[in-house]
Order: sequence, then C-alpha cells, then structure tokens
Amino acid sequence: MTYPKAVYAKTGINVYKDVDLMHRVKHFTKQARTKAVTFNVLGVAYSKGGALRYRVKGGYITANKQVTAALYYQTNPKCVRVIAAHGIYEYQKFQFKASQRTTHLKKGAVVTVKLIKQQGKLTQLQLTNGQWVTGNKTCLIQTK
Repeated sequence: MTYPKAVYAKTGINVYKDVDLMHRVKHFTKQARTKAVTFNVLGVAYSKGGALRYRVKGGYITANKQVTAALYYQTNPKCVRVIAAHGIYEYQKFQFKASQRTTHLKKGAVVTVKLIKQQGKLTQLQLTNGQWVTGNKTCLIQTK
C-alpha cells in the first residue's frame, strides 16, 4: 500500500511524541481548507493496537481519514475550482518556473483536467488547454 508524501489536517490535530499517541507535543486548531496545517510524511508506523500513524517532523499524527487527507490529488479529479485566496497560475511546462507562467486563474475559476502527473511528492494537473497547474488540495477543490 502506498502512503501520501504530504497530508493536511481536516480537523484540529495533535502531534505526539510516541506512536501510541499518548504524549502530546503540539496542537493545531481546525482551519479552513485553504489555511489547513500541512505535514510532510517522513514515514509510517503502527501503534500497539495496529492503527496506522504518520511520522512527521516533531512526532507522530493519526492517519485516520476523518482527520487527515493527502495534500495532493492522487487520481484525476476531471474538473476543479480554484479556492486559493489569491488564485493560482497556469504554466506552459511541467516544471513550474516564474518565467513559464501564462495565465492567472482567480478564485472561483473552474477548469477541466486532462492528465495528472507526479514528480516526487508534488502532483501537477494538465488542463485541456495544455497548460499545467498545481495539484495541491489547499488551492483547488474537485467539482462535480
């Protein structure tokens, strides 16, 4: 089974020193999806009871799907709406460089996705017009 390389908190979340989530190190309150706290997953571990945990900088967090979700899309969302407060940019090529920016998409813009491609922990989405955008769920939300 593959695990996400980065996750975001859907609810309030605690970081714990141990894998059994007994000694809390830090607490993060619930935030809107666009401002949700994110974690890079350094590894996985299992508690004594067999529950999956993500090892992150500073400790462990739960892998419960009601509390955390993958930060980047893993499958093609087909159609997405921009939710980032300041919008996002479209890029000509798969590598995101400021010199490759073409169009700025404002918050609320809806675009159709043709292809999803991963590079390391990042995911980029190719639009039907051939341009590329981020696959970050704090910037985009899937529409029906």
